Amino acid sequence: MPSAPQPAVLLNAHARNVGPQVLKLIEQTLPEAAVFLSYNLSEAQELARKILTVPHAPVLLGGGDGTLMGFVEALLNVSKQLNKPLPELGLLRLGTGNAIARWAGQTHGGKKALLKTLQYMGKAGEKNYKPLNLIEFGERLAPFAGIGLDGRVLLDYMRFKERAALKPWKHLAIGMKGYVSSVALKTIPYYFSHPTRIQCRIENGGAKAYRVYPDGSLGPPLERGALLYEGRATMAAASTIPFYGYGMRMFPFAERLPHCMHLRIFNCSIPHILLNLRPLWKGTWFPQGVSDFVVEDVMLSCAEAVPCQVGGDAAGECNRIRLRVSPTPIPLMAMG
Repeated sequence: MPSAPQPAVLLNAHARNVGPQVLKLIEQTLPEAAVFLSYNLSEAQELARKILTVPHAPVLLGGGDGTLMGFVEALLNVSKQLNKPLPELGLLRLGTGNAIARWAGQTHGGKKALLKTLQYMGKAGEKNYKPLNLIEFGERLAPFAGIGLDGRVLLDYMRFKERAALKPWKHLAIGMKGYVSSVALKTIPYYFSHPTRIQCRIENGGAKAYRVYPDGSLGPPLERGALLYEGRATMAAASTIPFYGYGMRMFPFAERLPHCMHLRIFNCSIPHILLNLRPLWKGTWFPQGVSDFVVEDVMLSCAEAVPCQVGGDAAGECNRIRLRVSPTPIPLMAMG
């Protein structure tokens, strides 16, 4: 009789909270688990092949949002190549933003919370699952993506972190400190000499599209090809989960309808956004300059190339993108 598959843990070796203590805790809690450390996303493809060839189950993925999605993409690609189903997947909250892990019920970080997660995901028996809908952004998959201000913030943060890597103060360029520093030193000065809003046009490409109002009510259905927005915007972004990093409830209507995403267009000045950061963080800020939609497929066109972000990672610059909810959700083990 074949033995039951053993668990595997795939970790981003560079993640903020991956270190000797975490590795020891995993070894003590899941002594039969095979632990794989990935130092870059290209290496993740080969590690995914090792994990699926044996095979292992469940497979626990540890890192930030961008890394987690890189691992999921690698596992999806290899599963198709080997014609094997995806194993049970779980997330470990070990990165910087942790929006996906928070959505999956891991509301707290730290050693005690990690131990509880490992014990739950490693035990035999039935577990809770949540289907994670993903957005297709070209060939990339992510729960959130967008253009404009958030893309600029991420692009500046990545450049700031790279330049600080060899400096004595490099620890100030990582995590929330790094975001705050890069916004203060790079993003805000950039917008002193560059326009903060770009001309954009957004069209509906799917069967489901509705305007959504602050109380969660929906407007009448919008036809495929309908113009959702045309004008200047500070940013346009969409998500299938409510959270950005650090618990920011940026998309309160992300789960308003099944198999849809919350599209938000901001036509607000940066000072206006910063002055209202607290209600924006809580998901309760609905000023006149914000337009909200629930959609499944949209095309965004801009008058010029603007910074993009996919799943919390900078994705270069573009002037035309399609955001579409992937037809196949990914079931993830959820706490609670």
